[in-house]
Amino acid sequence: MTCSRMLPLEFRHDGLTPRLHCYDHCSRGWESVLSSLYDYVATGSRHPFS
Repeated sequence: MTCSRMLPLEFRHDGLTPRLHCYDHCSRGWESVLSSLYDYVATGSRHPFS
C-alpha cells in the first residue's frame, strides 16, 4: 500500500535535559532509534540494534 500524505511526528523524552550526566549518550541513542524508525517506515525493512 502506498500513501502520498505526510504526517508529522513529534517525539519528546520528558526529563532529558543537558544538565543530566547521560544527556549526550541518550541524545545519540535517540538519533539512532529515530533513524532506524525512518528507514523502517520508508522501506519496510528493519535494522535491529546490536
